[in-house]
Amino acid sequence: MFNRLLIRSLRTPRYSPSCRLISINSTAPTFRIPPNTAVHRFGDHKGTHPLFRDLGWTIQSNERWAVVGGGSGRKSLVEVLLNHHRLSPYVGPPGRHPFLYSETEPSSPSSIYHLKFSTPPSPSGDFSDYTARYHTLHESDRLTLLEKMLWALDPDPLTGGKKGGERAREVAKLVGVEHLLDTPFVGLSNGQTRRARMALGLLSDPKFLVVEEPFAGLDPAGRKDISDVLYKLQETIRIILVVRGGESLPSWVTNVIESPSDGQVRFGVRGDEKEWWAERMSRIKSEIGLIDGKAGPDEQERREQSSMETPSAQGKTVVELKDVDIHYGPKRVLDSVDWTIRTGTRWHLSGSNGSGKTTLLSLILGDHPRSFSLPAQSIKLFGRPRRQIATPILGSLIGHCSPEIFKSFPRSTGLSLEEAIGTGYLGIYSRRALSDEQTTRIRTVLRSFFPSPADSSLGDRKFAEQSPNDQSVILFIRSIIHSPELLILDEPFAFMEQDSIERCRLYLDRLGDRSAVVWVGHWAGERPWTEDRGSILRLESGKVIERVAR
Repeated sequence: MFNRLLIRSLRTPRYSPSCRLISINSTAPTFRIPPNTAVHRFGDHKGTHPLFRDLGWTIQSNERWAVVGGGSGRKSLVEVLLNHHRLSPYVGPPGRHPFLYSETEPSSPSSIYHLKFSTPPSPSGDFSDYTARYHTLHESDRLTLLEKMLWALDPDPLTGGKKGGERAREVAKLVGVEHLLDTPFVGLSNGQTRRARMALGLLSDPKFLVVEEPFAGLDPAGRKDISDVLYKLQETIRIILVVRGGESLPSWVTNVIESPSDGQVRFGVRGDEKEWWAERMSRIKSEIGLIDGKAGPDEQERREQSSMETPSAQGKTVVELKDVDIHYGPKRVLDSVDWTIRTGTRWHLSGSNGSGKTTLLSLILGDHPRSFSLPAQSIKLFGRPRRQIATPILGSLIGHCSPEIFKSFPRSTGLSLEEAIGTGYLGIYSRRALSDEQTTRIRTVLRSFFPSPADSSLGDRKFAEQSPNDQSVILFIRSIIHSPELLILDEPFAFMEQDSIERCRLYLDRLGDRSAVVWVGHWAGERPWTEDRGSILRLESGKVIERVAR
C-alpha cells in the first residue's frame, strides 16, 4: 500500500536538472532544531539521560554540512536527522520530519533519504561464502540498472509505462549513469554502483539526502567522481555528508558537526574537524601509552614483538608467482603477473577498482578455482606448488582480514570474543578447542586493543552483540593472533572508527620480520608504515605497471 501511495507522487516529477527545489543563494533555514532541544530515545522513561541535552542545530539553504567524528556520536546525529528519536520540546511544522521547513508542503516519509554505503553483515547472522562469486551466476544477476530503477518506481511492470522510463532516464542523467542503464547492475564497478544507488535514492524525490561514507573503498579517481556528483546534485537537493573522523572532506563542504562524547555537540566550519581530530588522536596516544609516537605495549607483548627493521631480502619465500594469466573469454583479468613475497617484507598492493587486485589475492588465498589449474611453476606458496596444499591448510598459514570476511563472519552461533579470535588459528568460522597458551595469548592481545575499562569478562562477551567497530577490531586480531608468515590486509579498516584504526596501525608498526604483510588500499597514507619501509606493486587492467621493491 505504501509503495502505491509513493508511486502516485512519483508520476509527476517535481524537479529536473534545470528546476531547483531551493535557491542556492537563499539564506532561509531549511532545517531547524531550536536551541535547548533535548533528544531522547523513543520509549525511554521520564528522567532517563537524553542523547543530547541542547542540540540547537540550524541549516541554512546556502550551507553544505558534514557530520564527522566517532561512531556512537555520529550514529546518533544521523538518527536525529532520520527522526528516529524524540525531540523535547516538540516544536515545528506538521509532518514526518518536524524540523524540515517548507513554505509549500509538510514533510513526508520520503523527505529525507538515507544512503549508506557501508554494507551490513548478512541479515541472518549465518556464515555466507564470500568466495561463491567465483563459482556461480544467477539469472537475477542479469537485471539491468534501468530494470532496477523501473521496479523501484513501480514493482508492477504493467503500470509503469512510458512515464516511468522517462523518469528513470532523467534521474540517471542527473548522476551520470544514463549510459549504463542497459548494463547488468551486478556488472557495475564500485564507483558506478554508488552513482546508481544515488539515482535509485533520488527516485523517491527527497528534500534531503543523507549520504554516509560514500568514499570508502574507492580509488582517488572514484572519490573525485563521487564528490563531483554530490556537488552537482546540490543544485536540486540538500545533501548532508556523513564521514568518519580524520577523513578528508570535499572542498564544497562549508560546515561540520560532531558529537565527541555522550550528550555533547560542537559546531564548526570546514577545517575545524582537523583540529578536533588532532585533539582526539592526542588523547588516544595518551591512553595507549605512546611516547614520542612509539607504542608501549605491555611486557608480554613487548617480548613477543621485535622492532621492525629494514626487511631482509633473504627472508623465506612465502609467495612466488610467475607469468600468471587469468582470463574469461577475451577479457584478460591478470596479464603475465610476476610477484615474489618474502617474510619480513611489507607490500602495498594498489590499483584502481577493477584492476585485478581481488583476483590476484584470491589466487594466493586459494579462493579462486583457477589457483588449482594453473601450472605448478606459476604459483608456489610457502615453497610448494599451490595444488599440493589443501585450502584449509592455507587458512592456518595465512592471516586475512577484509570487508568480505566482516560481512560473512557468522553472528548467529553465539561465539564469544575469545572464540571468534580463536577461529584464526585454523582460519575457520566455527568454535574450536583452544590450548591454555592460545587462550593466554588471546587475552593478552585483547587487552592491548581494549585497555579500558579493565574487565576480566571481556573475552566472554558475545561477538554478535558488539558494535561494527569492535567487531572489525576483533576480526583484525583474528588475522594476526597466530603470528602468520603471510598477513593479507585487504582494506581492514573499512568498518572501523579512526581511533581503532590507530591502535591497529601501531600494532602493525611493531610487527617483526617473522611475517610478510600485504596491504591492499588506494591511499599511501593509509599504510601502517612509512614509504621508505615498504614495497609497492601497482596493477592496471591486470598488468603490473609499477613495482618498487625495498
